[in-house]
Amino acid sequence: MARNKLGEIIRNAVKKTGMTQQNFAKKIDVGESMISQWISGKRNPSLNTLKKISRETDVPLKLFLDACVGNVLKDKDANLREENIILKKENSLLKKEIALLKREMRTAAEKLRG
Repeated sequence: MARNKLGEIIRNAVKKTGMTQQNFAKKIDVGESMISQWISGKRNPSLNTLKKISRETDVPLKLFLDACVGNVLKDKDANLREENIILKKENSLLKKEIALLKREMRTAAEKLRG
């Protein structure tokens, strides 16, 4: 499946109806560009719209909802990986700062003794 699982399911569901995206958009009462935005993952349909899509395509609503949850989890995982990278960099910088401070403290202590 594509990176955007919900979009892929919507694309296949619309294709299954034999309608163009434009005609399908009219059928479920949304703007013509919405279908392509959902397919590309730029936007997500509301729950009510998912119900309409499900009803018009005979694709179970649960399939759409599972895909939504999958997309959310995928995004969350990507965000966590990115945050982890940032935290590792910050940790490395903090270790360097601590080492520098320890050297400065030793130097200051030696000056006080001598």
